Amino acid sequence: MDRGADQARQALAGGALGYRDLQDHLAKQYSETTVEAVRMGIKRAWESGHIAYRNTAPTLHREQRAFALLEHAHPGLTLHRSDPVTAAVALVRRYLGAYGPAAEGDLTWWSGLTRAEITPALTALRDEITPVHVEGLPATLLVLSSELDTLRGATPLPADHVRLTAFEDPAFKGYFTTRARYLEAAHTERAFNPIGEVRAAITVAGRITGTWWWDKQTRTVGWDLFARPPRGLARVIRQRLEEAEAFLRTEPN
Repeated sequence: MDRGADQARQALAGGALGYRDLQDHLAKQYSETTVEAVRMGIKRAWESGHIAYRNTAPTLHREQRAFALLEHAHPGLTLHRSDPVTAAVALVRRYLGAYGPAAEGDLTWWSGLTRAEITPALTALRDEITPVHVEGLPATLLVLSSELDTLRGATPLPADHVRLTAFEDPAFKGYFTTRARYLEAAHTERAFNPIGEVRAAITVAGRITGTWWWDKQTRTVGWDLFARPPRGLARVIRQRLEEAEAFLRTEPN
């Protein structure tokens, strides 16, 4: 796989390439390599921080992948300045700052790091972290001590707070073992696809109560509510869906 990643980097030395162009270039230059190996090489180069991905599509209705060497796409940026332990500490601190209170299982899910990699980082941050319990959520959760007063003073969202979130919204990607904070367990398969990606969601007071999608053929928004809402709330949900439909119709196909 590392060999395939090196080949992908070499192919991008002359400039950015679309995904299909990059794949075809590598398949032609290394004819003995399978298409699957080429794809895994590109994936490895991207996930290891050596090449950057950009969506160059001029519309929200489709994706147009392009890859470039990291130093070409983001001059001056390096993802290899810190040693792994220092980088893990910085990552955990940023995660808890964005998603805390969270469980260690949430952190490993979100980061992709193993418990063996997470434990030293948590140990290094022990003076910055406070264990807490949140009503309705299992186990002990972790939060940055500097955020405690802010969290205690936070005002709950009103019952009629309705928002539409995009596919793979980062707010819902931050948790796994404590998904009960925003989702009934019975609705998990309706909110997440078979490979764990969160669908575009309808949220009420911060909890996922349904999903929505854009129908390319009819150029309309469709939706699926997990339960029938009260009449007043249904009116607000419908208004949000109509607003999204009106906006998405302005996007080119």
